[in-house]
Amino acid sequence: MHTLMTATALATSKIVVRIPRRVDALIVPAMSQDLDGKIQEGTKIILDFSQTSFIEIEATDVFLECLVRATQRNAKIALRGVRPSVRTSLERGGVLEYFRRIR
Repeated sequence: MHTLMTATALATSKIVVRIPRRVDALIVPAMSQDLDGKIQEGTKIILDFSQTSFIEIEATDVFLECLVRATQRNAKIALRGVRPSVRTSLERGGVLEYFRRIR
């Protein structure tokens, strides 16, 4: 089975998820399902965008949906390594303002 993202558990409650180089509407359903499985009560998910160079604005909702699920499950999500082009897409999608960013 092909995994779109790789995750590394840093501790029992901290997971780093590397977001793919390109995020578009075609991969959103699988990415949403994958992220949903990682969001558990008490976990901290760090979405690592350091390799991501493109996000379709229409695909940004997947990250907001993850934030909502995390809130419902008492988990936290933060962003790391957001490039300027990706930041612009997340801002235009109205998503960036809801996330904590880690440098």
